[in-house]
Amino acid sequence: MMLGGKMMEKTLIKLCNLFDDHNIRFGIGASLLLKSYGIVDKASDIDLIVHIDDVKHVQELMDKMGVVQKSSDTTLYFSEVFLEYNVEGVDVDIMSNFTIKTGEDFYVYPFCVEEIQRRGEAQLPYLSLREWEKAYRLMGRIWKADLVLDYLEKRNS
Repeated sequence: MMLGGKMMEKTLIKLCNLFDDHNIRFGIGASLLLKSYGIVDKASDIDLIVHIDDVKHVQELMDKMGVVQKSSDTTLYFSEVFLEYNVEGVDVDIMSNFTIKTGEDFYVYPFCVEEIQRRGEAQLPYLSLREWEKAYRLMGRIWKADLVLDYLEKRNS
């Protein structure tokens, strides 16, 4: 299954192998997660959530591998770490302690790998669909949240 095009899949596998080689704790989320389950047809970038203790090491690795992109300002996200890179023509977002402002409160996405899929020798760690459904709803992306919820309900029936 192609995740978001040949170049995106190649880049994802390269990043997964690199992070595994360096014992980085991370997971794949957002539209690429949904794409891996066939919930959406395409992903526009690679979103990786990294354990906070591994951020410095990830940043060192990514600085050697990709071009740092200027982060766009937003008042919806308050993640402790949000880094944007371009690796071989693919946009890669690195987040840690991914946080969404919900009115007066904040929702911190729990770092939890739910499933590991294999692509050849690479292990692709995917984050929780249920937690992404909640995150999309809190971000106001109701249509994506509904797609995930519909998938989960069909899978559990």
